[in-house]
Amino acid sequence: MTLLERGNVRQLDQQEVFEALRGIETVVVLSKGWRRPKPKIAPVERPWRYLGLATKLSCLASGILNREGFGNTTIFSGGKNVAKWPSEGELMREYTREIFPDIPEDKLLIDGLSIDTADSAENLGRIFLKNKIDPQKAALISIDHHVARSLSLFDNYDNPVAMGLGSIRVIKTSSGNLELELQSLADSLIGRYNRSIEEKISRAQEAILNRLLKVDRLGKLPRRLTLFTRNGKDRSAVFKNEIVRGQRFRS
Repeated sequence: MTLLERGNVRQLDQQEVFEALRGIETVVVLSKGWRRPKPKIAPVERPWRYLGLATKLSCLASGILNREGFGNTTIFSGGKNVAKWPSEGELMREYTREIFPDIPEDKLLIDGLSIDTADSAENLGRIFLKNKIDPQKAALISIDHHVARSLSLFDNYDNPVAMGLGSIRVIKTSSGNLELELQSLADSLIGRYNRSIEEKISRAQEAILNRLLKVDRLGKLPRRLTLFTRNGKDRSAVFKNEIVRGQRFRS
């Protein structure tokens, strides 16, 4: 597993991983995009299948950690794409429950407002405060090459978390303990992602965004671009979901 702790990257064996995670109470799962093309209206059955492969890998990793007893609460952070779809956070929770039905639903929470990583860093600060969550007992999970920038943004928003975890490394570290069906799913997702155009585009985007972060510390420009490209003229769809998020996060 790759552990990123205030910018330091180390490869850890399984025992070190478990020691590092000891004391983590909250796991934050960051969304990383959708499959394309996507219908304008969400299908009734299994709409989570349109989540991107990177997002599915992060959900899988969070479920593995939850099952191992790390993190009392998981927060899925991802906002709306268009008005007639659930938020990414909602679909991430559905997908995780599909794979791990034994995880109590009340332990899987949703931040359905955040439209990008900077938004997550800002909004989760308020969520942590409202729900009395200690960020120093929280860990981020995302696709591996997204974790470093995510940690930097959480730091820049004065909301530093304890550590960041790359989803593929989490899964590979735990591979010896997975039952056959779950191992098959993990291998399939990792293989498809590593061969996909999604992976190549995501890496290129992260390279650009990491450079931009040096001059735009709060990620305001990417957020404006995301807001426009995701919702076009119906940008209000993003903000309507704040009420839903507020209802999900009551102390």
